[in-house]
Amino acid sequence: MTDGAGRRWRPQWERRGRVQVAHRQLQRWYRTLDRLLEAKGAIEQDLYLQLRDLFGLQVELVFFDLTSTYFEGQGPVELARHGHSRDGRPRDRQVLVGVVMASGWPVASYVFEGHRADRSTVREVMEDVRRRFALQRVVWVANPSPPPPRPGRPQGGGAAPADTPRPL
Repeated sequence: MTDGAGRRWRPQWERRGRVQVAHRQLQRWYRTLDRLLEAKGAIEQDLYLQLRDLFGLQVELVFFDLTSTYFEGQGPVELARHGHSRDGRPRDRQVLVGVVMASGWPVASYVFEGHRADRSTVREVMEDVRRRFALQRVVWVANPSPPPPRPGRPQGGGAAPADTPRPL
């Protein structure tokens, strides 16, 4: 661990509930995370450019994966929401966490409100990645969750009745 000036220091551990580090040091870590979050976009872009130049990276395939994680408490007010729970915990607030991989390298990460539909994030991520990394002619692979069931449509991937309209 280092302080803001780059000096090394060792954390002081103390046991108080789940947190096992001194409160003052925990606050330092949170402030450091706040500074990293402010610089996140620039850091991701710089890392991508370094990868591109160092390895001659020519991106043709981009993967976007999304998952959720829940909070046992309230979570951050601006993001934690009730939504589709992959963890089987519908009573807990959650956030959606996404990662973009370009030619096998993680280049960007995202955190979305927990109540958003997976599919509502894809266009936003694609536009952001295209803008920041100048990726235009690539194949995108994403695994958004299946659409919610509609009346008259069977569950579990079975065939729809013949009179059920199919989406185009």
